[in-house]
Amino acid sequence: MKKLATVVALAVACSAVAQNVPTEQNKLDSRTRPGTAKPYLDEDYPGAGQAKAASSISKGKTSAAVVWSEDFGAGFTGSPNGAWTVSGANSNLVMYDMDGPNNLISSGWGPLPSPTSSNGFAIFDWYDNIPDVAGFATSPAEGKLTSPVINVNKSDVFLSFYQQLFHCCNLDLEVFVEISTDGGATWPAANRFKTNVTDRNDRHWDLGYGYYFEYDISSILANGGSNNVKIRFNWTSTSPDANGQYSNNYFWMIDDIKISDLPRHKAKFTDAGGAPAHDIIFDNNSSKTKTGIFTMDEVKPITFDSNVYNFGADDQTGVDLKVEIFDASGTYMTSVQSNNSSTLVKGDTLDFDDLTTSAWTPPAVGTYGFVYTVISDSISVSANAEAVRDTFVIRATDSLTSIDFGTFGNSVGTAELGDDGSAMAVRYNFDKPSPGSSMVEFTDLIIDYSTATVAGGDIQIEVYDSTGFSYTGGFGSGALLSRVYTLGTAEDNGAVVRYDLTNNGVPFAVPPGSYYFVVFMFSNTGNNRIAIANDKSFPARGTSSIMFDVDAGRWYNGYVDSETFNAPFIKTVRIPATIGLDDQVRTDYLSIFPNPSR
Repeated sequence: MKKLATVVALAVACSAVAQNVPTEQNKLDSRTRPGTAKPYLDEDYPGAGQAKAASSISKGKTSAAVVWSEDFGAGFTGSPNGAWTVSGANSNLVMYDMDGPNNLISSGWGPLPSPTSSNGFAIFDWYDNIPDVAGFATSPAEGKLTSPVINVNKSDVFLSFYQQLFHCCNLDLEVFVEISTDGGATWPAANRFKTNVTDRNDRHWDLGYGYYFEYDISSILANGGSNNVKIRFNWTSTSPDANGQYSNNYFWMIDDIKISDLPRHKAKFTDAGGAPAHDIIFDNNSSKTKTGIFTMDEVKPITFDSNVYNFGADDQTGVDLKVEIFDASGTYMTSVQSNNSSTLVKGDTLDFDDLTTSAWTPPAVGTYGFVYTVISDSISVSANAEAVRDTFVIRATDSLTSIDFGTFGNSVGTAELGDDGSAMAVRYNFDKPSPGSSMVEFTDLIIDYSTATVAGGDIQIEVYDSTGFSYTGGFGSGALLSRVYTLGTAEDNGAVVRYDLTNNGVPFAVPPGSYYFVVFMFSNTGNNRIAIANDKSFPARGTSSIMFDVDAGRWYNGYVDSETFNAPFIKTVRIPATIGLDDQVRTDYLSIFPNPSR
């Protein structure tokens, strides 16, 4: 093992960086290649797809009368709507296509899974087509695809299309769809929508967003619409980020573009004012660590909240959040809801101040699905297809505690935080001792690895009292436990691995309180990468999860505007420790929680 003696020094190292939460520019990211087209969820977590919707898009397809459409069946120049045009320094790579990105087809990428992909679609075919003389992602990329003039003689409309957008490596990339109402003479910033809704190297189709996107453009076409509308798809990466990287990879495929009438009654969940689309609060205390898996002796009342956007043409009255709760068999148990009966005008948003439910407490050990639903006087909970629902899962156990909610979002580890001496930690609050003891007793720590992990590296598991922690000073006291493990074939295969914390069969014990369980990582100068699963379901609070960046020499609690580091799969096992290895983390039970109608 290498550099274990540096752990204490790293934990207390100081840095001139002043802010508690860095932008992603504060770290160097590996310049990755896309590889074979396979599900990003290498561990095969069937619970994937529960990520929240971004603020301007809907995960559900809206049924509505079509005003205008384009399926690229006649290519760019032969369209019955008129010719589509391309522009930008790399316009030669924006083209009509039928099979997918040229240099990636052999790896299984393409075509876009849109309804009419068999007759062709548009593609920005970047990968290995833009010369990178100085190395991967070091050259700018610019391409734009512009529609012919469109006559939209009404205001209450939305734009929809299918896309597959996979990008790397600029940390600041924003890819837009833009609207002009003067035939393309101007493209106001207010008339554009960001379409790269996931972080670089993440795949939106695996994270709950799918391939279908829709945007409310009624405010752009106010006062009766315009007969001089143009749509432009714009990928411009001409300014490098702090690491000198552009986003000239990988591709963007677009098809089945429509402008349609807004539905009269539709609401959807949205991020708002820095608050997530959905949230979950334990014990009416937003600062407490959110645990998707918890022990019954630590069970707390749970409240749910959301932000909701009115995507319909009509104002809504009597708007509330309703959360339906189901047991492990999918049987309906009960529901809780907010009771403000608020009014939500067209195009406006209600936030968690209005949409927080009453409390619910898990009654026993078990798996529980909870379904967030928007209700109003006009949106029927029982039958209306425009009642958007999102499903999540929690587990009450006798011995397992975890900050994750069982949904794999991505992996994070030495490639992002530093080869040797980087770390991540979770803080758990244990208010009660283990049964028959005055202490909280632990037998194991469980870590879920990504298949990106390469055997041969080392981890050092340590436990600290959370009192006195600071981002630059580290932990206020010495380690209460320290164990070293070399990663083998189990970790290399992306398995769930259980690490013994006992001493000659005696559990590791601490008084009730708040503790950090820390995993330091050593990858032998990058040769044995360590990558741990991360959950993006609900944003972690404050210092409930933290990461140590080697280059910065200090701790952080995540990245600005990103959940790339949020809730690492690091679980504690307490006495009585009856959780079986196969039962402890897998999320197959998500399949029994459809979005039911009640």
